Amino acid sequence: MQSVVIPLQTYSVQRSPKKDYVTWSLFNFIFCNAFCLGFIALIFSFKTRDSNLIGDEAGGKTNSSAAKCFNIAATIVTLLPGITTAVFLLVMYTRR
Repeated sequence: MQSVVIPLQTYSVQRSPKKDYVTWSLFNFIFCNAFCLGFIALIFSFKTRDSNLIGDEAGGKTNSSAAKCFNIAATIVTLLPGITTAVFLLVMYTRR
């Protein structure tokens, strides 16, 4: 009886973990939590971390995108009234 050697090839699949935006979400949760958008962003950030941990690339991508959108919305909704008020007051005081 003759032995046969079969060479095996191994493939490694590189998964790219999605960004979770936890730092930005924590900042928005503490300082820019208008309409609870910072809290919602924080939840999606944690869901992204969980998806990355279990290897769910599609779920990670979806949750990462949602966290980013909620973070952008929380930042704009919180900062826009302050900037608008500052510009309005600046224009009013320079007109005198």
